[in-house]
Amino acid sequence: MADKRANLPHQYIPYVCKRTFNSKYDEYQYGEWRFNKPKIYVTPETEIPSPPVKLVEEPDDVEYHLAIVALDEQNEELNLLVTE
Repeated sequence: MADKRANLPHQYIPYVCKRTFNSKYDEYQYGEWRFNKPKIYVTPETEIPSPPVKLVEEPDDVEYHLAIVALDEQNEELNLLVTE
C-alpha cells in the first residue's frame, strides 16, 4: 500500500521556485500559498480519534452582547474621567 501511495501522481511535491525576486514584496505576491496543495487522503491505516464525551455548550449570544455593551459603557465612563 505504501508503494502505491508513493507513486500516485497527486503525491505532494514540495514547491521549488525557479524565479528570482527583486524584493520581499514580489516574493510575497508570487508566494507558495497561492498554489493549490493536493488533498489529504484517509487510508485504512489512518487512526480516527473518538468523538468527545462532553460536548461544548453553545454560547448565549444575548448574554455576550449585553456584556459587550456593559464594557463599552465602562470605557465611555473611563474616557470621560480621563478627559476631565
